[in-house]
Amino acid sequence: MDMTSMMPYEKLNACMNEGQGFGGRKMFGGGAYKLPLAPPFVQALFDEFIGFSTTQPDTTDSLLLFETIPYRKVVEVPNEKMAFSNRGEYYNLATMIKW
Repeated sequence: MDMTSMMPYEKLNACMNEGQGFGGRKMFGGGAYKLPLAPPFVQALFDEFIGFSTTQPDTTDSLLLFETIPYRKVVEVPNEKMAFSNRGEYYNLATMIKW
């Protein structure tokens, strides 16, 4: 699904609500990355994630999400003036394991 577009924070923050629903257990985590990403590296991450989510019980609703939200405006404001903790020249890699 290509959801590429500019959108207000409220819409962005709600993007994952519909697919997750209530019930089950969820574990959220993530990391940071810089572009460009090497396609073989991304493929290896994908393969490992799919391998995990298709072999562990009830984890097929899990997500691995590359967030490429532009950081240039965010880093214009000093760290001490903002609450957003991920404030460098990098992007977020979000993980959500659901079982």
